[in-house]
Amino acid sequence: MPALRPLAFGLLLFGLLLSGLFTGGLVRRRALELSGVVVSSETKCHQPQNNRCVSTYVLRLPSGTEVTYRAASDDESLQRRLPVGTVLEKHAGVVSYRVNGVPVNDFPVIAYIIFIGAGIVLVFGSTTYLVRHRRARL
Repeated sequence: MPALRPLAFGLLLFGLLLSGLFTGGLVRRRALELSGVVVSSETKCHQPQNNRCVSTYVLRLPSGTEVTYRAASDDESLQRRLPVGTVLEKHAGVVSYRVNGVPVNDFPVIAYIIFIGAGIVLVFGSTTYLVRHRRARL
């Protein structure tokens, strides 16, 4: 079964990549803490299809300070194309947020959990194979 070793290494690396990418996205969305009023909103789209838009917001926090937030076309980002005057409220530790008091739960948690789980299974399965195959050769 030495021919399966490269496949097992490939699956191990793919599993690490898969679980790492999706865990990172989930952690970044949960870590985001942002509450304030949109005082400036600008959306730019890449040509020619306009399918990758990025909205840059300036938010005034309750403390009076202003921060810039960029909402890109990925799962981690909050909603794009919000008008000036919109109230955003996103607390760390949760993936959902509120826009003008209305709850928004647009993060695909179940899909992320499935992909993280698949990555863990690939890592565990390929590692188990590699350990058993190595012991059989000794």
